[in-house]
Parts: sequence; structure tokens; C-alpha cells
Amino acid sequence: MYTSIIYLEPFSDGNLRAFGYDMFTDPTRRHAMIHARDTDTIGITGRVSLVQELDSDNQAGFLMYLPVFQNRRPHDNEVDRRNHILGWVYAPFQIRDFMAEIGGERGTDLRLSIYDGEKISAATLMYTDQADPIQGKGISKTIHLAIGGHIWTLAIHSETSLKDWLNTYHPLIILISGVGLSMLLSLSIRQYIARGQALAMAAAVNQELQESEMRFRLMADSAPVLIWLTDVNQAAIWFNKQWLQFTGQRLSENLGQGWLSLVESSQKKWLLKVLHWHYQIRKPFNLEFRLRRYDGAYRWILNTGVPRFNNNGDFVGFIGSCIDITQHKEMEEELWELATTDGLTGFLNRRHFLVRLREEFDRIQRNDKLQSALLMLDIDHFKRINDSYGHAIGDEVLKHFAQIIRSQQRKVDIVGRMGGEEFAVILPDTNLSEARVLAERLLHTVARTPLAHEVSLIKITISIGVAQLNIHSESADSALKQADQALYRAKEAGRNQIAVQSLLAITNIQPRH
Repeated sequence: MYTSIIYLEPFSDGNLRAFGYDMFTDPTRRHAMIHARDTDTIGITGRVSLVQELDSDNQAGFLMYLPVFQNRRPHDNEVDRRNHILGWVYAPFQIRDFMAEIGGERGTDLRLSIYDGEKISAATLMYTDQADPIQGKGISKTIHLAIGGHIWTLAIHSETSLKDWLNTYHPLIILISGVGLSMLLSLSIRQYIARGQALAMAAAVNQELQESEMRFRLMADSAPVLIWLTDVNQAAIWFNKQWLQFTGQRLSENLGQGWLSLVESSQKKWLLKVLHWHYQIRKPFNLEFRLRRYDGAYRWILNTGVPRFNNNGDFVGFIGSCIDITQHKEMEEELWELATTDGLTGFLNRRHFLVRLREEFDRIQRNDKLQSALLMLDIDHFKRINDSYGHAIGDEVLKHFAQIIRSQQRKVDIVGRMGGEEFAVILPDTNLSEARVLAERLLHTVARTPLAHEVSLIKITISIGVAQLNIHSESADSALKQADQALYRAKEAGRNQIAVQSLLAITNIQPRH
């Protein structure tokens, strides 16, 4: 625990030396501070040397402490007090100044010594008004005074003349008791004065905290971002006005775990795991997820959170802000699509298709039981179509062919346009026999689905090469080369054909009418 002095009045002279001093490092001060904190009462130290003491004739001193707890936090028991302590208000006293004018009308006949603790010794002496040892047998009395969690011992001696002045036993009791009570009353009065001052300062601190919190909430409500606060248990304890306007809900609906109902269901489990991890490591985070807006639309949110700590360095939760990044995400998707897909057909471009092919090759190399197939497709006599109808119609033929592929492909299949009228398809977890069936179906569908152009029909056929991708494949490029060689053989055999490279055979498939 670190408890540096952060406020002193007056802020001048000897007080400047005490500013920033960590009182908790001193065992005597620490004992009184702990007593004050754990009992929520005044704590008084034993003998200390005040940091502010500048005189060459340094006086012994002591301090009184009053605990100040976090605003609106419980401190009804010792555990709560230790968890929610904010600091201490304290008052230092120089012992000679403190003891001035205590003793009454016969004060000159009495000698008082104060000892720190219950033992009387030179080492524990805090105060004495005896210039020289008392001669003769006077009256003496020792009183143990417990106050503020600390014990002082008062040793009262009288001059010999005082004993002669007292004629009865009763006045002696009254005198000794009166002096002791005078001391106790003085301490009590000063204690309550200090407590009153401390309570006034504590009230001022609480007022400042309240004003600070009001300023924070005013700024947070005026900010153009969604701001939230959580406690140490991941429960939301506050949201700003922008959040409530964005979600269209009341504050009470979002507190605790209520806000999670706004997160897209497919992301909720993942989000909870990531948040729980960051609460464990207590580090800042940036998370992107989809949050339901007041109109029911799900928007992409960038949620930034940082951990919060109190003055004692204890973790108390997170504070964070959210911004709507939907437009940014849409632009990212558009840029990604431009970078990875063919603009005419919507399939992957050659570069990204090769990336996916290498990924599939790597997946198969990790498990010798896996295998996939690769198709190379080419539109027969595509140059004739361009020459006869023009490039615009040629583009329409390519888009028409792409639509046919989409109607026949499975969800797991990966299609790419390799260039011009040439296409490739990855068939994951597919053997050659299954790939042949898929290729035949595509071949027949293309042959019986001509493109309607003005008053005529443009008939289309394709050639297909099939290759296997398995643990024995040298590389992704070699498999692609095998499929390309099979495609070349299909063209050499008369087009509108399917050739399977690994079988080294050409099968002529005629379209059905």
C-alpha cells in the first residue's frame, strides 16, 4: 500500500518537507492508520518525529488519523473497509505545544511525564516538565490511558510542598483523578476537534469526488461515442447517453449482463470468452463484433476497453468506448473483393485461387487420409464467339457460364477464373470418381443451356481436365499442371470432353438433348 501525503495546509515552511511522504512505511504510523481503517475511528500513533520538525530542539510528536472511504461504497465491516479505503485525513501534534497550560492552578506543584506505551523508561519518554529530579518524597501516581488504539502512560509527581498542603486523603484522590481526567478530557476534546476537521475535509473530498463524477458523466454523455463502465465482476454499471440512444433501450435494461442480449448470437460465446480472458490479465483490448441498433439492424462495433484501478492500485473493472465501424467494414470487404475476385464473374481471381489451392494442399499433407480433386475448364471455341458477336457478347457468355457453375457447385467447392475463358475448381474431400460425376453433370448442363441473344441462341460447350490432389502430390502447382494437361488432352480429342489425368485416358461425353 502506498499512502503519500497529497494535501497539506498551510502549504509552506515545514509542511513542504512532508508533502509526498509515504506514512505507511513507518511502523508506528502504520499501526495507527490500520487501527483507524479497520475500526472506522480515530487512530493515534505512539511517539514519532514529525517530518515537518525544523527546529534544532526537535519535539516528540504524535498523529491522529481518520479514515476516508470511497464515495457510496460500503464500509460496515472490516473487509469492506479494507477494500474501499480511499485515504486518511490526519493531524500532527508537537507534544510540548499540545501539553501547554494543562495542570490548573497548582500546576507548578505537579510534574507530569508521558511515556509511549506501558513501560516507563528513558527510551519511551515522550514528554516531561521536570527540569531536575524531584527531591524528597512527594505524591506520585501512574495512569495508563488507552485512546485511539494506543496506550500512553502518565506519571504524575508532586513537589514535597504540595503534600504538606494537602491535609486529607480525599483531596489527594480528587487531585490525582482531576489531573488524569483533565488530561483525558484535553485529549478527547482535541480528538473530537480533529475528528470534526477530518469529517469536514472528508465531506469536501466526497463533494469533490461527486463533482468530478458529474463532470465525467457530462463529458461522457456529450461525447460522440458509446461509453461504458464495468465492475470487477464484468457487470456493466453505467452507459452514456449515446449508448442508450444507439440501442434504443433504458439504462436498467443494459446493466449487469443485460447488454449482451444486443450482441449477435453467433458472436456472443466468443465475445464472453475473450472478455473473460482480458479481465483475468487486466490488459487493454480492442474487439470487433456486431451489436443490434435501435432499428433492429446489426452494426459492426469497435469496442476499446482499458482496466480501471483505484488509488490503492486495486483492479476495479474496465472503462471503454465503442464506435460504429460498419461503413469501414463494408469498405474493407469491397477492397478485399476487388483484390481477390474477378470483377466479371465474381469468382476468385487467379492469384487468390492459387493461394486457396496451396492452403488445400497443405491441409491434405497434414492427413494422408484426405484427398481432393481439381478441375480445369475451358469454353470451347470462345474466340469464334468474340469474333462473331463481339467482346461484349463474349463477356455475357462468360457471365452466363459462371451462373451455370454456381448452380452446379457445392458450398465447399472453390471456383476461380484463371484467365480469359479458362476456369478452375477445387473439389475438397472428393475422389476421382466423384469428381468425374460432377464434371459430367456440369458438361451436360452447359451443353443444353445456350445463351439467348436477340433472336438466336448461342450454344456453348466446354472441355474439362480432372486431376487428383492427395498426399502423393508433389505440390499444388504440380496438381494444377496435371489438370491442365488433362484439359489439353480433352481439347485434342475433339473438345466437349472430360479427361482424367491420372487414368491417362480420355472419355468422350456427348451432351444430352
